[in-house]
Amino acid sequence: MSRFWSKSLVIGFVLGGLPMVGWATPAAATPFTVTNVDVNLPEIITLNTPVPVTAYVGQLVLTTTIGTLNVWCIDVYHDIGLGAQDLPYTTGSISTDFHGITLTTTQIDEISGLVGYGDALLAEPGATSTESAGVQLAIWSVEYDNFSYSGASAATVAEANKLIALAPTLAGSANAVIGLDGTQSFAIDQIPEPASLAVLGAGLTGIGLVRRGRRA
Repeated sequence: MSRFWSKSLVIGFVLGGLPMVGWATPAAATPFTVTNVDVNLPEIITLNTPVPVTAYVGQLVLTTTIGTLNVWCIDVYHDIGLGAQDLPYTTGSISTDFHGITLTTTQIDEISGLVGYGDALLAEPGATSTESAGVQLAIWSVEYDNFSYSGASAATVAEANKLIALAPTLAGSANAVIGLDGTQSFAIDQIPEPASLAVLGAGLTGIGLVRRGRRA
């Protein structure tokens, strides 16, 4: 099993009087299933502490029953593999590293800022593995006081250090994506609400029917 470790933008639509829907912080936990895992522009890096392991480091892309989620690891103590999966997950608030360490408000704020900033970086054309791995390394550096690593390119080390310095100035409100069977947990900027997405889909279908009727 491989080991792995989210744009601060809320997208909403108002269509024909439909309510604003899209990406939002859920009011309650949302259970769902992860069906596939991919990694976006990773770099292979060895983590020395807090867990010694060589890993693909970068943003992860989860295909799930509530949509595609771009996430970042905040749990180096657990595993997740690439490819097809059938894993139960839920959503929640970031409060710990999922291994007994309670994060401070400052850590949570900085992680949230980095998650949103990282999503924005990787959404740009020409995004690189240096950016993807650099964001993830910066998140772990904020999260773990004893974090250290080796084998990263000089450009990635520089990117990570730049982002660590920038983190206190960033704003965000990330959520947790929590593995329910001992798999790795993550941070995400915004989580799609299934009910809202269903309303949007129904609205789009209705608009299409009205337009076809007018052509008749």
